Amino acid sequence: MHIFSCRVCVLIIVMLFFCAIPLTAAEDNDSSIITVNTEAQPSVLSVDVSDNSTKQPDTLSQNDVHSNEKPLADDEKTADFEIADPLEPLNRVVFGFNDALYTVVLRPLTGIYNVVVAEDVRDALDNFFYNLFMPVRFVNALLQLKLEDAGKELLRFGINSTMGIGGLADFASSDFNLKRKDKDTGQTLAYYGFGHGFYIVWPFLGPMSLRDSIGYAGDMYLKPINYVGSLNKSLELTAYRYTNNLSLNRDNYQTLKESAVDPYLSLRDAYIQYRAFQDKK
Repeated sequence: MHIFSCRVCVLIIVMLFFCAIPLTAAEDNDSSIITVNTEAQPSVLSVDVSDNSTKQPDTLSQNDVHSNEKPLADDEKTADFEIADPLEPLNRVVFGFNDALYTVVLRPLTGIYNVVVAEDVRDALDNFFYNLFMPVRFVNALLQLKLEDAGKELLRFGINSTMGIGGLADFASSDFNLKRKDKDTGQTLAYYGFGHGFYIVWPFLGPMSLRDSIGYAGDMYLKPINYVGSLNKSLELTAYRYTNNLSLNRDNYQTLKESAVDPYLSLRDAYIQYRAFQDKK
């Protein structure tokens, strides 16, 4: 067990090293870099990247990305919207698998789910799971030295857990103007200077960067849902949460796919722009 733990630690260190490599090292290879026009606005996002928020904004404007921030230099803007994609051939295969899974299984399933479960109930469940994952946002706010955000997260949790009946209602947002502000381990790594590394499309999970993949694994330890009963019970609850999430954002991916010349590239663009928006918070 000790040897296994050491190997895991070494693997994480190596992955973090690759995250720290500047993207400029790969700029000479046009096929491995995606540069996004900062004036373009992704219309949809089909993936819950942070794994905290379930409802995704349909659009991200330039003002959203840089609100309350000083104007960025051209080279800084370019860096924000670049990600290496050396695994593109493999990523496209996995993307095709995920697309087929969505089209054949998940979209019809969520269509039935939407008929059976009222939207108000699905919204309440969305609020419940968001409230339950408070430790992810609270711990990462502390790690990013954003004490005000950490304090507001505790206030939100206290208000919604009591007045909101276990988080089913979000009175903190509606009555106390304490809006949702997502934090995750991927953002914390970005705060300390780790770059995206490179782009990965995971089966079932969808698009991430190497950095956010490490962050996703770290977030798993902070989610109370993973400590409820057996592993099977945790997986069942996680699957249900994702189903409920998808039911509230059911048309996002379909809209992107229908409007895109190359859905793979469009999703990659949307992913990196959305994460740039999240990192600025």
